[in-house]
Amino acid sequence: MQALFVHNSAVKKNKEWEQQINSFVRSFCHLGVEMLIVDNSKALDFTNRFFDYLSFVFMWDSDASLAEAIERRGLPVFNSSRAIRASNDRALTHFILNQKFVPTTKMVVPPFLESGDTLANFARIKELIVEEKLTYPFVVKERYINKNEQFYLAANELYLKRIMQHLRQKEIVLEEFIPEGRGRSYRLIALNSKCLCGAEKIFEGNFNRYPHRNIVMGSVANIPRRMKKIAVMATKALGCTYAGVDVVVDDLGNYLVTEVNARPRTTLMETVSHAKICLKIANECKINFRLQKRMIKR
Repeated sequence: MQALFVHNSAVKKNKEWEQQINSFVRSFCHLGVEMLIVDNSKALDFTNRFFDYLSFVFMWDSDASLAEAIERRGLPVFNSSRAIRASNDRALTHFILNQKFVPTTKMVVPPFLESGDTLANFARIKELIVEEKLTYPFVVKERYINKNEQFYLAANELYLKRIMQHLRQKEIVLEEFIPEGRGRSYRLIALNSKCLCGAEKIFEGNFNRYPHRNIVMGSVANIPRRMKKIAVMATKALGCTYAGVDVVVDDLGNYLVTEVNARPRTTLMETVSHAKICLKIANECKINFRLQKRMIKR
């Protein structure tokens, strides 16, 4: 069996991402799947040239349009274009999870302006904060996930304005801050109907200052069953075969989803949890491909 491994061309200069790719390729190889590695700029050309030899595509890139174009050529893609598109957009993730009754943190999504100047809508954003009963402090994030993103804590209106000035040309979301977490959350890796493992995600430094970017992982002895169930619910809601789900715990002990990542990093998680995440993700993709193939034959 042969498959295509699509990654972003930027990872060529990133040793951590190279290790991640190699870990997946070894896992697929262990299961008898030969992976042809290609960057996103050449993916469509490769699917055309080697279509008859490829069983599926493993998408380690956040380009949902590229994933959809490959799907339209008749090749299964993991994760699917639908899953990638939903997880890339924090606002869309939030709306879908709410529709599927998955508990999430409260979120305000500022209206889009064609001028690209978010600050021009500051008066309306203040009204939305009141309407949605979002209280200071809260977290400000870029709406669309990227690997160099930073989080900001808006302690008051003045801080919010400064943050928006800094992120002036970027769309943002305002997310409820859970004081009990103090910069801590849990990252769980889920596969379809099961949760593989989890770890504590800790932002280094003083979370009352911004930005927050450096993250360390800590092992967790026992992940609560309810937290695992919510991670699986979130993964299914977005149509992911596999996902990294971030969860925080509020003062009442409720588990709230803050993010679903359709391209979770696994190397550090494997070190912390001792789970064979890449191998299990690879096996799930292989199983799903066979199931899809069987359904097509019927």
